[in-house]
Amino acid sequence: MFSLSLKPTRRTNYFGFILIFSTLLGSLFATPMIARAQQDDFFFKVQILCINDPNTISVANLLSQELRKLRIDSQIVSPPEAEFAAHVTSRAFDIVFIEFNWPKLDPDPTIVFSENGSRNYWGIRKEMMGGELNEQLITLGKETIPFNERQEVYFEWQDHFLENLLPAIPLYNTVDAYASWETLSGWDHDRGIIASLPYMEWSAPHPGQTNQSQFIDYSEEWVTLNPLFVSDQFVPSLFAEPLLRTDVNLNTYPVLAKSWSFSENNTVLRFTLRENVTWAPDPDELYIGESFGVDDVIFSVLLWQKISTIGSFYNWIESIDKINNTVMDIYIDSNPSKPGRQPYAPALASFSRLILPEHYLNKSVDEEGLPDTNHENWQIYGNLGLGTGMYNWEESSEVDCVFTRNPDWWGITQEPFKEDLDMLSYQIRFITDQETKRVEFEGGNIDILRDWRDPYTQFLTSPYNYKERSSPKMAFLGFNLQSVECPELGDERLCEDGTMTKGLAVRKAIAHLTDKDVITDFVAGKQEKTDTPFSNVFSPYINQNAPEYDYDIEEAKGFMLKAGFDPATMTTDGFYPTLFFGSLLVVAVLVLKIPPKKH
Repeated sequence: MFSLSLKPTRRTNYFGFILIFSTLLGSLFATPMIARAQQDDFFFKVQILCINDPNTISVANLLSQELRKLRIDSQIVSPPEAEFAAHVTSRAFDIVFIEFNWPKLDPDPTIVFSENGSRNYWGIRKEMMGGELNEQLITLGKETIPFNERQEVYFEWQDHFLENLLPAIPLYNTVDAYASWETLSGWDHDRGIIASLPYMEWSAPHPGQTNQSQFIDYSEEWVTLNPLFVSDQFVPSLFAEPLLRTDVNLNTYPVLAKSWSFSENNTVLRFTLRENVTWAPDPDELYIGESFGVDDVIFSVLLWQKISTIGSFYNWIESIDKINNTVMDIYIDSNPSKPGRQPYAPALASFSRLILPEHYLNKSVDEEGLPDTNHENWQIYGNLGLGTGMYNWEESSEVDCVFTRNPDWWGITQEPFKEDLDMLSYQIRFITDQETKRVEFEGGNIDILRDWRDPYTQFLTSPYNYKERSSPKMAFLGFNLQSVECPELGDERLCEDGTMTKGLAVRKAIAHLTDKDVITDFVAGKQEKTDTPFSNVFSPYINQNAPEYDYDIEEAKGFMLKAGFDPATMTTDGFYPTLFFGSLLVVAVLVLKIPPKKH
């Protein structure tokens, strides 16, 4: 039977005891110490920002663990969704995991990736390395009208963005995967539910359905119906309309505009509006039979420019000339720094913004010509809506909101619809729980399921109708290039070889540690992995040969080394040889100083 006596009988036994003790002590330090590593064990520390959601927190945790392989420490900050936007806009992060919709159905990246863009969360600056060329290419892209020339510009921009700038790592493109019932006809998923409503009807009742003249949808409960203040325009689009609509294939369709044309080198856009279009009556019936016209469009442009809280729009409009109540000329200048007016390629698509009622909201105007948004009419409009569209607000409760057919809707008698609505009412139930959505859809109590999950295979076949399309929503890992807490991310000093800045090398290293396949598995819904900053909606403009950042730890270490951080100075599995053998040396010295026991 094995036994160990710790009784010190002679000096060598002291040494044996201490040697064993030091070995145990060394083994303690040799065990993995990732979770307990001190700040000095890392090159620097980053703050990772994400929404307080289990899936996004999983992505942040994955990134945090991967960064440790490069000796980058991290702290995860996950505020509630209501507070997340404030953290992003104030750049209270070093790295952010963020999803957002592309600002409009046009590839122009100005709003997101130019210095003065309203969604330049990353702190891109013209004076940074590569910043001036970034601005030049973005400006050229929005001024170039011929498709082939514009495509070449955006190919070059994507190369530059990914190779020489990299303010954010494209992760995935969301897929709009919807399921409805096979008895629903007229639904064109590419054009969307709103554009399809005039043609939608039930050929037969589906299980659980009690009213074939109603469509039952769901949503989170909203704070306001005013489109100026909500990023999701779906519900306001039930009662309000734009001049035109653009589908996911970038095709354009007239709505309140009857026709349009360009002149003067594409710097003058003339709209001819529909006649005999009236606004719905207000709830107090003080305004009945008000005609829609040019004044409403001019007023709406002003509101989108000056009052909207969801972005900055129409800043490329130099002026608007009212020819008469249905004809207007819009003078375009996308780059006032150049002599003469410059065209703006996305000008037409930009008029997919909803039009607001001038006669009802233009009250108590201030010196700048802006209305008082605290006026009673603004409060009523935000609660109930008022438009020229297919539906009017009918009633709301704690559990739902119901819109009913607008009997004066112009589309009943005019092209391109000339269709009365078979869906006489549109009910929106307030449902947030994912499982409740699935159960209610499967039971026939709602008519569409828009929050797709991969396990829902039962909805791929009869009696259901499954459709999917690319979405303008994308996800990025974004860097704060102006971070004070972690200046290493935006370090503008050149690497020793002079090929790039140290900050860019660090960002490329992190890009090679970003496993997009694993990330898409973490995130709910359906996604397509992407390597470019453009949504798949803009597939004709996507550069298929743009630089890619595959998951590769050795490439990541190489870029860290280029930036002046040598990952090889950290051994694997948390083993610190200096600490281990140093402890043995200290103990050995102590042993030599222990006097021999006298007998």
